[in-house]
Amino acid sequence: MVTTHLGDLKTYAFSNPRAENAAVEFDLETLMPRYTLHVGDIGQSNALQIARRLSLPEHIVSRAGRYLEQSRGRNLPEMEVVQKLRQDAEAARQSALAAQAEAERSREALNQRLTDLQKEAENDARLAEARERLQAGDRVVVPRLGYDRPGRVVKIDPRKRTAVVAVGMMQWDVKIDELVPQIIRSPEVPAEAPAKSRGGAPRPVPRIDDFAG
Repeated sequence: MVTTHLGDLKTYAFSNPRAENAAVEFDLETLMPRYTLHVGDIGQSNALQIARRLSLPEHIVSRAGRYLEQSRGRNLPEMEVVQKLRQDAEAARQSALAAQAEAERSREALNQRLTDLQKEAENDARLAEARERLQAGDRVVVPRLGYDRPGRVVKIDPRKRTAVVAVGMMQWDVKIDELVPQIIRSPEVPAEAPAKSRGGAPRPVPRIDDFAG
């Protein structure tokens, strides 16, 4: 590894497949390196700019600038062209990587949304089924009356798809599709297979408090 400002060595690295140029970013405002290495970049000498920032007499800096122009090698313009091409290629690569990452994030977001929609559909199906099993005496919630005020079904009119619900001291006529059952009724057990024949404690009835969210 060689660290240098000599243009001839930079030219050598361009023409020799066993050598490679590299440069580290430098911040002219803070006069500090950015610790980012760019392989294939010849870099720029900022000595004159730094000299001006450090208040070196202008006539000295200007004279050094003229010497620098006179001493530029004939291959320098070609080096600058190659460097520009490499920078453009690297910028295109970074842009492609960013686009790929964004596409991946979008794909993950879409998959998550599809999963959420599937869960919502499953919950809607469970809720619809639970509403069909409602009967007098069941505890329910009427969202527009408040989730903290559960009520009890007094009677149901399947034809009109309405129910009378007692909430506190009041009774309300409510559409069945508005009700959120507090308990999902299990399907009826067939007569030939009564629950008691299975032995053990009865299975707990699942709650559907998640419908209230």
